Amino acid sequence: MKRVILIATFLICGAAFSGMIMGSLIVPGTPTDTAYVFAFHDFSTLMDTAFFYTLAFPPDYDFVFDEPGLIDSYDFNVMALIPTGLPPASGDPAGQYPDNPFQITGGLITGIDVELAVVGGTNVYVTYPGSPDSLKINIFNQYPMLMGGAPILDGTWELADTHVSIDSIPAGPKSALVWSDINGNGLCDTTGFVREPYAWYD
Repeated sequence: MKRVILIATFLICGAAFSGMIMGSLIVPGTPTDTAYVFAFHDFSTLMDTAFFYTLAFPPDYDFVFDEPGLIDSYDFNVMALIPTGLPPASGDPAGQYPDNPFQITGGLITGIDVELAVVGGTNVYVTYPGSPDSLKINIFNQYPMLMGGAPILDGTWELADTHVSIDSIPAGPKSALVWSDINGNGLCDTTGFVREPYAWYD
């Protein structure tokens, strides 16, 4: 669940660098709402990761890091969100810089543009020795975890193959459960007489 932890932790982490990231937000329709832009610097462990966030009024944004000691040549990631509430809802406009991660040189980088959308897609690759006809995937909304809640099911898709593209997934952080619905009841049975094979991706 690391992606959700990354978003939540910005509330308690301070800035550690000095410099600027600049870009534009491409949003659906007419941009009237305030956006939140997040930047995080992903080290090898979560405790060493620095987080920044700023309010932005589309189409443009900039990050200014006030503290000295900007570290050039380290990887940064930028994502953006226009929430309808707290926690954000699955399907709120969200997106990330497509060329994450990137590096800052000389304390400044421009052109870090983020396109926000309300839906997205993904490719699913499954390694399964049995027949793929019974394969299904549950996709969960992880936003509730920001407030200490449990993930909520966004939907179930039938795969019927080991390599499938899925469209129209509500935007936001997700986890996924793939399982073989051997008994055809539409549920992932992990206990009882029938125990169906499954695997999580988060």
